[in-house]
Amino acid sequence: MASFTHHVCRSFSSSAVKNVVIKHVTIIGGGQMGTGLAQVAASTGHTVTLVDTNEDLLKKAVKGIEGSLKKVVKKKFADKPEAGEEFIQKVLQNVSTSTDAGSAAQGSDLVLEAIVENLKMKQDLFGLLDKAAPAHTLFASNTSSLPISDIASATKRLDKFGGLHFFNPVPVMKLVEVIGTPATSQETIDSLLNFCKTLGKTPVSCKDSPGFIVNRLLIPYLMEAIRLHERGHGSKEDIDIAMKLGAGYPMGPFELCDFIGLDTIKFIVDGWGAMDPNNPLFAQSKYLNKLVAEGILGKKTGGGFYGKKGFSSSAVRNVVIKHVTIIGGGQMGAGIAQVAASTGHTVALVDTNEDILKKAVKGIEGSLKRVVKKKFADKPEAGEEFIQKVLQNVSTSTDAGSAAQGSDLVLEAIVENLKIKQDLFGLLDKAAPAHTLFASNTSSLPISDIASATKRLDKFGGLHFFNPVPVMKLVEVIGTPTTSQETFDSLLNFSKALGKTPVSCKDTPGFIVNRLLVPYLLEAVRLHERGHGSKEDIDIAMKLGAGYPMGPFELADYVGLDTIKFIIDGWSVMEPDNPLFGQSEYLNKLVAEGKLGKKTGEGFYGKK
Repeated sequence: MASFTHHVCRSFSSSAVKNVVIKHVTIIGGGQMGTGLAQVAASTGHTVTLVDTNEDLLKKAVKGIEGSLKKVVKKKFADKPEAGEEFIQKVLQNVSTSTDAGSAAQGSDLVLEAIVENLKMKQDLFGLLDKAAPAHTLFASNTSSLPISDIASATKRLDKFGGLHFFNPVPVMKLVEVIGTPATSQETIDSLLNFCKTLGKTPVSCKDSPGFIVNRLLIPYLMEAIRLHERGHGSKEDIDIAMKLGAGYPMGPFELCDFIGLDTIKFIVDGWGAMDPNNPLFAQSKYLNKLVAEGILGKKTGGGFYGKKGFSSSAVRNVVIKHVTIIGGGQMGAGIAQVAASTGHTVALVDTNEDILKKAVKGIEGSLKRVVKKKFADKPEAGEEFIQKVLQNVSTSTDAGSAAQGSDLVLEAIVENLKIKQDLFGLLDKAAPAHTLFASNTSSLPISDIASATKRLDKFGGLHFFNPVPVMKLVEVIGTPTTSQETFDSLLNFSKALGKTPVSCKDTPGFIVNRLLVPYLLEAVRLHERGHGSKEDIDIAMKLGAGYPMGPFELADYVGLDTIKFIIDGWSVMEPDNPLFGQSEYLNKLVAEGKLGKKTGEGFYGKK
């Protein structure tokens, strides 16, 4: 594209947008993005001029549009082939092509650039277009990594210059980030927002900051996952499994890196690092740099973090746990008891008084009835037999020491308080047989600190289940430096016997899921605090742009703002100099006001 210059002389709602109409669009760049933009604009009634450096590129682009439209027609006009063909011809009639960007821009309401990510080339292009285009014409760049203000600086229409960051593939992805610089007029922003809506897209408003919204939150998350692996805190496979099963993400971070392209990620991080060299979120990764230097770039080269065949889980030794004592009859403890009893384990559920235990067993029975409705819909007698068999596997006790005496595993799921956990395991260590394994379900406290109260450090590990336990497939299995391999294999095998998918973790703050998820949530809060996007737009952006099931603010309200603050407070004590664990004044204020999210009816979002 270097020769371009030679051719030129929900629970929330979006804000209202002025009705400023864009009818004719000139799109510069006939690659995948530009072609996708042309298709969508032409399909929604806009006249489009697609510009590239030579006729062969343009013919290929138009052919690509036609092929894509045929796929649309197969679904949209399955029973009406004539109407489908008419639709294709109508769209193609809206598209003209040119190798002369200056002439093409003369009749345009909007010139949208989608060329290579090179600042000098974009500036040269817009500098020349500025002289050729009419005064009313708006300019926009589809850049994903360069500052809009830097690109716009080559023109004299700073008030008419903005960003329109579409996502690939354009015909499929609903999100568009609309970026305004300090000099962009409100009328221009409104025009760009309205244009996106006429395309059938969902626009979100962003400030002109590195990565806008989606990439600003996504790329640091991907880089932190790489660093987590570099530090030996989890395998690529386990980190990917953990984020898919624990956070509900459609792809793990290493799978997503391979899909995006490792060179693309390095290019973005290199650019941000140059702009903000002291920001640890933009720090380099030796592992990533090595792969890129070797030409191992991901899906595009047939191998990246993963080889051509993907990955498979490691084998686990067959060490059997039959009887389990679960300490804590709350939601987590009762859920673990239900799953263990349902998979043939005998379970002793322990809590401080009989009323709590009766409530826990009643909750297990109620949950099992819901399972039976689906699993045994046509066999009510078999369903009732299943319930009774599971309940027969569960006994209760208020005496933890006695309950532990017959156990292969004692699993703790009590309040997140280090002293209380240490006192509990100190007493259990004296009561339980020598062969009994100990595990904590803590989500935030170091396993090694809890284990320090016992004399069986080699038999102590972590089993972090996710809520609700009967539904969530993931278990993080945590080993300390003193956990024996036999203990670790036993815990992995036990998790598999429960029908879960275990992943191996080191004993580090947050293990895998929370270690990547909580800093991402806090960074989203800080992005909003800096005025770079509204809560609503950030949530929409991450759902539509990254495919996440919930936006960060929705998820924070669901998790509980007090829970997030508790975790960050604990981590910041352990690592006070880690900027990822820094405080948020906005979060602290809401927690102090008792606005904790879903549990109180109000958090980042108000009451419905």
